[in-house]
Amino acid sequence: MKNIYYFSSLDLVVRICQSQGKRIIHFTTHRRAEKEELRQVETFIVKQFDLQKSPSSVDDETVYLLYLGVEESLPPTNSYQMLQGTIKDVISKRQIIDQQVKHLIDTSLSTYYFEKLGEKLITLRRAMHQRAGNQHIEKIIQEIRLLLDAYNLHAGQNMTLDQILPREASHQGGEG
Repeated sequence: MKNIYYFSSLDLVVRICQSQGKRIIHFTTHRRAEKEELRQVETFIVKQFDLQKSPSSVDDETVYLLYLGVEESLPPTNSYQMLQGTIKDVISKRQIIDQQVKHLIDTSLSTYYFEKLGEKLITLRRAMHQRAGNQHIEKIIQEIRLLLDAYNLHAGQNMTLDQILPREASHQGGEG
């Protein structure tokens, strides 16, 4: 088994190889590693491969951990790590774009519903001026109520029916 790990705190790429037969784990680095860096890598390997629980008294079960030095073929940075950074940037930008699109949609819909509210209020005034029946006026007020709810939802407002209805409509059965 061969795995490549990138230690971002050390800026160190490490290839860890575990043999099948005897329990030998060896590792190489992309550059010369300092003693403290090697200690951190070894600690990681012990935890990663669960070597703490291995019985060391039986010779067959002994695990050997060997540092073989610098491996020229290792990339100086882990492309997987760089890819993760790129993915995080893309996700972050997508979230910003999604927010901007939602804002654009809400702004457009609030404008649309505001215009429709204005048209319905004009229709209501005309109906009241022509002395339309209470049922007809109630139907228009119900349509206004639905448009107002939609407007409030997309505009982030909390306007009430009483705030936009003409006073005369409130007296003719409009409720807030």
